[in-house]
Amino acid sequence: MAVKKAKKSKKTINLNDCLVLNKYFLSLFGKSDFKGLTDDMKSADLEGYNEENTSYFYEFIVRKYVKLGFLNKEKLKEYDENIYRYVSQIGERRGGLTLKYFQYLALLFTEMYLERYFLDRKNFIADLNTFLVEFNSEFDGENIESYTEESL
Repeated sequence: MAVKKAKKSKKTINLNDCLVLNKYFLSLFGKSDFKGLTDDMKSADLEGYNEENTSYFYEFIVRKYVKLGFLNKEKLKEYDENIYRYVSQIGERRGGLTLKYFQYLALLFTEMYLERYFLDRKNFIADLNTFLVEFNSEFDGENIESYTEESL
């Protein structure tokens, strides 16, 4: 009995293609790697929420990174409120839920991506393509092609 081989797609996905978005969001914090962003966020004191249901991670990010000018304090607050709602809803039947720094950042980056993708796609693509110029100049391998609406 002959086994048919699965057809390979013409375009293979390069790991670096997948990392561009991560690097882009890190750049908004003035960082080039995740470790550099999270070194000061690992404290258990930053886990949880204050009496106004604002996360301590949000407060930390505003104090440390908003002054760089790439992040908007009001948008970050909106993202933080969304994350609080998700965490509260998921943790409701589990006796509560507390996020670690990497979980919070994963949700924050997701919030940032989804808003730009659905509400500001053309500018998001332009910003990513501007970032790609720098990313490609620092990358030794094959250049990553510019983003389009289809590839986003």
